[in-house]
Amino acid sequence: MKWFLVYIVVSSQGNSLSIDIGSYDNMIDCFFAREQLTLDLGRVDGHFPHGSQAVCIPTDIKVDK
Repeated sequence: MKWFLVYIVVSSQGNSLSIDIGSYDNMIDCFFAREQLTLDLGRVDGHFPHGSQAVCIPTDIKVDK
């Protein structure tokens, strides 16, 4: 099973954008990458900026990334 980290942003116009951050071999690695993403965005409280969120999504899709 692969885990995908997807970052979702809602614009002030109400449009949404999703960005594939990466794929991971297990949930733990995906969650660590999600936490690192909050730090990369300049947050130290573990939360994403207002209007955005990141999710780890499990899938059975085979990916060569």
